[in-house]
Amino acid sequence: MITCQDIAAAIEKFAPLELAYSWDNCGLIAGNANREVKTVLTCLDVDPAVVEEALTLGADMILSHHPAIFHETKVFHDQTYAGRLLKVLLGSEICCYAAHTNLDCARGGLNDILAEKLGFSNPTGVLEARSETDGLGRIYDFDPPLTMKELCDRVKSGLRTRNPLVYTGSLNAPIRRAALCSGGGKSFASLALQAGAQVYLTGDIDYDRARECVLSGMNFICVEHYDSEKIVCELFERILRQAFGDELCILPSQTNGPVFSTY
Repeated sequence: MITCQDIAAAIEKFAPLELAYSWDNCGLIAGNANREVKTVLTCLDVDPAVVEEALTLGADMILSHHPAIFHETKVFHDQTYAGRLLKVLLGSEICCYAAHTNLDCARGGLNDILAEKLGFSNPTGVLEARSETDGLGRIYDFDPPLTMKELCDRVKSGLRTRNPLVYTGSLNAPIRRAALCSGGGKSFASLALQAGAQVYLTGDIDYDRARECVLSGMNFICVEHYDSEKIVCELFERILRQAFGDELCILPSQTNGPVFSTY
């Protein structure tokens, strides 16, 4: 019998909770740790529609990257989103577990899977170390150099992005060092600049920060937060297959999708 706690232990062996940032909310969010789990639904985000999907599929556990309850919340009545979500979660009795910044930082974790999708290997460093071997963000050196166009093409094809990419600089510019961070990595842009990256790939960059970095000599390739992290479902399956083989039914959510649309 595989329990929720067994799955949590497998995730935490791969990505220890000690790697998570203090402001994060990783671990078991809701449910009974001793519940038997036969079917796991994986997703980037948890919302009431994902919980309903889990119920329809007969899933015993939802495994997400973004915590279902993230920001500090003091009230949980039905006039708040957090209250409505928690009501649905607790009513479903489905276990809900989040592996967030610990999974970002772990060696072989989400940042490495992102790099793998782009055809990058053998990082030369991290943007912010969390242990001797783990950290947030990755730095890559290219010899011979790649052009910005080649990097953009890799992002488009590797991540199967729906929308045109936003970038700065010339598409013909040679790139010898690049940095990346999945999700909203804007707060680490200065570290990418200090590391000598000529381009930084991440999501959720704001105008002022981007302009300052561009004027300092570092360009950007900006992807949607969702597009850079939807690959987490593949990573969850790798971890669980390695730990439990075919004993679990692992289903990626078909309900969870991007927030933004284009017109």
